[in-house]
Amino acid sequence: MKKLLTGIALFHALFAYSQQDDKTTALSDITEKVKKYYVDKDTYKKVESLFQTELKKGTFNNLNKKDFAALVTQKLRTEIKDEHFFFKYLDNYNPEKLEDEKEKEKLIDLHNSFENFGFETVRRLEGNIGYINYKGFASLKSSANTLAAAMNFVANTNSLIIDLRENGGGDNDTLMLFCSYFF
Repeated sequence: MKKLLTGIALFHALFAYSQQDDKTTALSDITEKVKKYYVDKDTYKKVESLFQTELKKGTFNNLNKKDFAALVTQKLRTEIKDEHFFFKYLDNYNPEKLEDEKEKEKLIDLHNSFENFGFETVRRLEGNIGYINYKGFASLKSSANTLAAAMNFVANTNSLIIDLRENGGGDNDTLMLFCSYFF
């Protein structure tokens, strides 16, 4: 759950900078959020070192905001080895809207939709074997239809492979619904 909160905090951090071009400030804010929310308290040192190195190399120079966000996410995920990290840019963002809980939920749902609510791959393999690569359990409210569609797709297979190797966890209610298909 703490990892999910870190992801949400990082998601929020980008919005705060969506109208600015101060990349150094954005990176400092991310480092502080990792220090405050991340489960491993020493990880922020790695994040801070990573950002300092990349700033010195000029890695983030001449990038637009969207490319900057994508590269920061890629660097965090590669160096920290945690897929929970994400940093996204949205055009026309209004930070005051985040005060409203419904707006926060919409933004989380939007992020989850970018990731297909955790379903990386759902297919039928040769021999009528179902395969699901499920990377995370998004909120039940937003992912229930996608979960049902995935399970309906593999319902008539003879066997099923569920790939959870890259699953970072998530919403317990979604996990319970997923398990209810089997028990």
